[in-house]
Amino acid sequence: MNPLASKSCPIQSAVVRRFLVNMAKRKKKKAATVKKSRGFGKKSLAVELQRAAAYAVKEDWQGAYAVLQLLVEQYPDNKQVWDYLSEVAYMVNMYLLLASQVLGRALAIDRDLHEFAPQTREILSRITPTIPEIVEELGSDDLEGAILHERGQMYVDQGNCPAAREAELEVIRRHPGFMPARNNLALVNWTEGNVEEAIATSKAVLDSDPDNIHALSNLVHFLVVAGDTEAAQVYGDRLKTSPGNGWDPWTKRVEALSYLADDAGIVEMLDQAEADDVDDSPIGAFFFHLTAVALARTGVDILIPL
Repeated sequence: MNPLASKSCPIQSAVVRRFLVNMAKRKKKKAATVKKSRGFGKKSLAVELQRAAAYAVKEDWQGAYAVLQLLVEQYPDNKQVWDYLSEVAYMVNMYLLLASQVLGRALAIDRDLHEFAPQTREILSRITPTIPEIVEELGSDDLEGAILHERGQMYVDQGNCPAAREAELEVIRRHPGFMPARNNLALVNWTEGNVEEAIATSKAVLDSDPDNIHALSNLVHFLVVAGDTEAAQVYGDRLKTSPGNGWDPWTKRVEALSYLADDAGIVEMLDQAEADDVDDSPIGAFFFHLTAVALARTGVDILIPL
């Protein structure tokens, strides 16, 4: 289980309030402290910080993190940027290694970075014990490689295909057998319109790892959209019985079955997920949306606790 995952929203709401309060406190100082950007392609610091705040209001932590991560690259010595980034990094629960790196670098700039520095140290103390387990997935002690893969995943989520490809190809160069990087390459190929290459990449993953949940799910998606529903069904049937695991495997299962309009299969996956204590996994709203639709279509009553 992700050590930072939360079943409720109070912590997120608190971070939103804190982020906006800090923005308001510093707003009066911006005219004196923020210099106009003059570098080609360089983002306006004030404008981009407002964008990050807008994402925070919507609790879109990936959006806020993406904006701030770019600002860190363009303003690496700006304490204000690091301050904001340290406040949202740990909310991006999918990127624990990156969050650890960001929070550590922020505290390195100033040990008393802001009034929440003690909380930042506490978060680091919760992330740090999980790092060896995450890195072990690479089959080595290559922390830099693990961080690079997380960065590649972040780029995939952002739709930044060139950056994602570059990051994951470097991970594969270091660790040729690391299948999550190859799954991300398949998604990059698909997003860029390289359909045959995306399908071939996913099939190559299954040649090495026949129960790879992400490769099976991606193949169902790719083949259905490409018009080969019959071939997609074969992989969908494999997916339902596969003992494979991975990041958020239940969402990947029901996502694939939704492309096949297999509502009964989705309900079956929901039953299995509940038996597997789905609440203790990094599952998100998309899983519950797809399963709720399948339950409604199959005529199963949905009980909502009051």
